[in-house]
Amino acid sequence: MNVRMLLLWLCACLAWTGGGLLLVDPAGAGAVASASKDEIPSKLRSDLLSRYEKDRQGAVKKLAAIGTEEAWELVIGALQDAKGQVADEAQLQLASDACPDKVWQSLFGAEGLGSRDEWVALRAAEILGMRRGPVDAQPLMGCLSKKRPLLAQAALQSIERLQARGALDFGKNPDKQQARAAKAVASLVGAGPELSAQAIVTLAELDAESASKVARQASRSKEPLERAAALCARWRIEDAGALQWAIEWSADPDAGVRGVAARTLEAIGTKPALLALIARLDVEPREKLLLELVPRLQRMTGFKAGRQGSAWAAYAQDLPDDWRAQPSTSSEAQKEAAEGESMVQGAGLPTFSDRIVYLFDFSGSIWNEVRDGKTRKQLLDPVFHQTLDALKPATRFNLGPYTASVKPWQERLTDADERRVKDAHRFIEDIKITGPGDFYAAVQWAKTDPEVDTICVLTDGAPSGGRRWNMEAMAQRLIDENRLRPIRYDVVLVDCPKGLARHWRYLAESTGGVVQTLEF
Repeated sequence: MNVRMLLLWLCACLAWTGGGLLLVDPAGAGAVASASKDEIPSKLRSDLLSRYEKDRQGAVKKLAAIGTEEAWELVIGALQDAKGQVADEAQLQLASDACPDKVWQSLFGAEGLGSRDEWVALRAAEILGMRRGPVDAQPLMGCLSKKRPLLAQAALQSIERLQARGALDFGKNPDKQQARAAKAVASLVGAGPELSAQAIVTLAELDAESASKVARQASRSKEPLERAAALCARWRIEDAGALQWAIEWSADPDAGVRGVAARTLEAIGTKPALLALIARLDVEPREKLLLELVPRLQRMTGFKAGRQGSAWAAYAQDLPDDWRAQPSTSSEAQKEAAEGESMVQGAGLPTFSDRIVYLFDFSGSIWNEVRDGKTRKQLLDPVFHQTLDALKPATRFNLGPYTASVKPWQERLTDADERRVKDAHRFIEDIKITGPGDFYAAVQWAKTDPEVDTICVLTDGAPSGGRRWNMEAMAQRLIDENRLRPIRYDVVLVDCPKGLARHWRYLAESTGGVVQTLEF
């Protein structure tokens, strides 16, 4: 080990978190040693090695403000921090235009895409996709390995975004290199549902002809995500061909695929697309999708009617054959429809679906005494119980209290019959967990159940644990994940700061959900 590496290792060993050593990659932590004292104040260097993640996050912000190459190198090193509060901050700063090209290009190497730390490589791939460009395509293409599916999926997403805005650089022979890239992307089709689905939609940006062939094959897939991806790809390539697919898949056995089909029909906006959506009013079995249909129709037409298919059919009959939907300027119709048709009435939590999971944030704040010697948990118990009592028997539901991990009531959704509801009441009473709250991980757990189409989360609004911490970035990430499997997010905020509340509201309203607030 040379002298520089030894110094870097010693710096890493000084970074403590929660009473234990924080494992930081020497190349990142050691950037502290390489910066001159004149450029990096000693207090800032000390904060970067603090045992408290808030100090380390603040140091990352200040380093970005200093703006020297040495300071930005330290920001890159912070991507290795095990705490999401710090690593998220580093990721957001590196994605900004303020980061010098010379520095962020090092993300192509061992400090980024080439890192053995899966999270560092993943974050580097995401950062590159957020840059304005030009961004070299080759390093991202090198991440397309079935052996590292999470990294490959992040690289595919970045390739898609960059290519969509003309920011992907294919070098001196762009046509040939783009063809090679398309072939590499196509090789991932069939490599697991999520990775395969992302490959299909990415391919549509790189090679329309290849994507059309792959989409036709994927349209017959048993995997709902692949069928949804095939429709998205076809819509991107040729809207005329997408119409028939969207009409056909509006009756797909999978509710998620039907949701993607309905969204596509609204985007197509022709009279046949409108008629296909109207036809679903009398036959759609899932409450969430049925609830979304009316605001879709209202946004397309400006016509104010409810769920009566006959009223909509009569309206559409008089439209000219070349009719096109009017541009949608707001989601007010959707919000009004949702707020007026909750399946749970009274003082309980919102239930706009018959396939719902409730996520309860049981981080430390819920156990704080706030009124008359009672904790928030004690004050919330009646709300939980009222929600359970109001569930309709046809509803399938689950409860997912979470801290750093989820402690579920059931592994999958279950019927809201009398016996199960009584058991759920007891489960609520017996919850004793506490610790930092990892909301993003809780959502990913909820989505492992293919039946779930709605997530209702009760939280104080402040994620306090996990690899994903920044709520603004997390909200956008979850909205992006909705492309191939639409999930509705309803949010109940308990004593939530206003600054955080706007990000939760964005998540809810962007997915058709609503926000309720409780103050104790």
